[in-house]
Amino acid sequence: MLLCILLLTHQVYAGFPVGRKHLLLVPTYSYYTARGYWDRNHNYTPYAGDNGKFTSSYFGLYGGYGITRKLDLVFNVPYTNQTSVQNGVSTSNNGLGDATVGLSYFFTRFESLTHFSITGSALIPMYTNPTVDKPFLGFQEYGTELKLGLAGSDKTNGKYLYYDLEAGARRFFGTEGPTQVFANFTGGVPIKKKWKVSATMGGIISSSNQDTFNPNNLTANRDFNYLRFTVAGGYSITKKVGLWANGFMDVMGSNIGRGRGFTVFMVIKI
Repeated sequence: MLLCILLLTHQVYAGFPVGRKHLLLVPTYSYYTARGYWDRNHNYTPYAGDNGKFTSSYFGLYGGYGITRKLDLVFNVPYTNQTSVQNGVSTSNNGLGDATVGLSYFFTRFESLTHFSITGSALIPMYTNPTVDKPFLGFQEYGTELKLGLAGSDKTNGKYLYYDLEAGARRFFGTEGPTQVFANFTGGVPIKKKWKVSATMGGIISSSNQDTFNPNNLTANRDFNYLRFTVAGGYSITKKVGLWANGFMDVMGSNIGRGRGFTVFMVIKI
């Protein structure tokens, strides 16, 4: 769940090098709500009760620092609040999530309009999951991520269309994993001098030998998959500061909630 939020919000600015001795900061807020869930056979079931739902609020700070023109240090620190409501009974949990830190290397020239990159990151759990029946903040396992990216722009009809394609895998080191494979494709276009719009289709396949499904604790599930569609719009306040917002919805999945939500974030380059 949180992985897909992170990936889809980053698509509109990731894929390009930050620049030597420059700093990129992206504070983010995202809200997700699911009124029901898909089981293993893709059948949909609403949550019990008139107000049955699962919600997640995500606060994150993503950053990148240009060590050289081809090498960036990247990191992300998330804070989340998860709430489950069933038959009028609400349980919640909040705290820091899985922090990430890694390096991105770009194989193309800094001035190029097309960039191919590889990113390796470490995943560090910043929490301890409760022993009582409350939503988890993550898998509480250290892990690694390897990601390939292809991003670029092409001038068509006087406008620079841009695209960003990412694919990668995550592995959590616990005996139950999971191993996650993900991919996202974003396409966008400026509609005015300071306005941009984009659309993203992305998905995740998470595999684990622990395939039990708890609809009341979606972040505890390790074996699931889903496909999500996102539409985003951005406004350039200055050349170095931009404000973005998006809306997203789950298209299909199994062992996961069927939900929708929105994200707002600011892109700041120093």
